[in-house]
Amino acid sequence: MANILIAEDNALVRSALADMLEHAGHTVVQACDGKEALAALEAAPADLVVMDIFMPVMDGIELIGHIRKAWPGQKVLALSGGGARLGADTTIAMMSDLGADAVMQKPVDNDKLLRSIDALLAG
Repeated sequence: MANILIAEDNALVRSALADMLEHAGHTVVQACDGKEALAALEAAPADLVVMDIFMPVMDGIELIGHIRKAWPGQKVLALSGGGARLGADTTIAMMSDLGADAVMQKPVDNDKLLRSIDALLAG
């Protein structure tokens, strides 16, 4: 299957995503923020990065900028709950404009998430 990097600051969400993806046969590396995610990508390539948008230290907006500069072909799936200041629709449009290959609103449906991941990996 695929090597997937999860960048998510909420430990429970990160763990649940990792468990679901591992159960689906993927290898998963976990990062608690964008800075950790960049270090993980530098250490080993990923087939897909699944990332939260709002994280401490380095958020998803900054992370996707670094990814697009260093690894322009990297597949990225951004997840967002909308954040306190932005609505979900605004956040999704913004992340698409910044270069996310797909954007999903939290809470995500596991089946839809897996279908979206499969589509990204196949494309």
